[in-house]
Amino acid sequence: MKSDRWSRSLAALFLAGSGWSVMAETPAPAEQGTVIEVTPLPSTAPPQGRMGVLRRCKLWLQDCFLGYPSEFEPVPFGAALRANMTTMVANGEAARMVFYDYDFIPGTASLNHRGQEHLARIQQGFFKHNYPIIIEWCGPPGLADARRLALLRDLSIGGVAVSPQRVVTGPPIAVGMSGLESEIVYRNLLMQTQSAGISMSGGVSRSGNATPQAPPPAPVQP
Repeated sequence: MKSDRWSRSLAALFLAGSGWSVMAETPAPAEQGTVIEVTPLPSTAPPQGRMGVLRRCKLWLQDCFLGYPSEFEPVPFGAALRANMTTMVANGEAARMVFYDYDFIPGTASLNHRGQEHLARIQQGFFKHNYPIIIEWCGPPGLADARRLALLRDLSIGGVAVSPQRVVTGPPIAVGMSGLESEIVYRNLLMQTQSAGISMSGGVSRSGNATPQAPPPAPVQP
């Protein structure tokens, strides 16, 4: 009796387990009219071959500094130097369009003799460029504006039709050296000129006195 009971129990458990596994393995039916699209996973296969260290370094340099041969556009010989010199000349022309405080009679809006000469030079080349005329900020409030109006009047008297927007007030464009620096540089230029540029060891001290130069070496006999 007991053996039959155990046999029936084991058979019931076996049938229940097999039925559960079948139900678990059977997928749920999809809804009618629904299309399931399967997107393939991206390929993770390594690329064919492997770049060496020099190749990777070359590509990095091309991306950051060197560029690629297809992007290279040859320029005329001396174009970079010409562009640099043209910029320097343009900056010099713009700096010459400035009227400083010493171009006027102190405390007034009238040009002195130097200022009148400067105005005559500006009138000659005024229409060659579009640089503005700048009047230096200096003196009591309102003095720079009064000088601007006086300069516009002088330009109209001289036959130069100038727009009021091209005559402005502000700080100078070029920043010069101090008096002590200018003196030292000028003394150095004089000494280099006297020595024909051969001896460069000499100079001028901060006090303005010339420092002794080492004598040139004696020629070596063959």
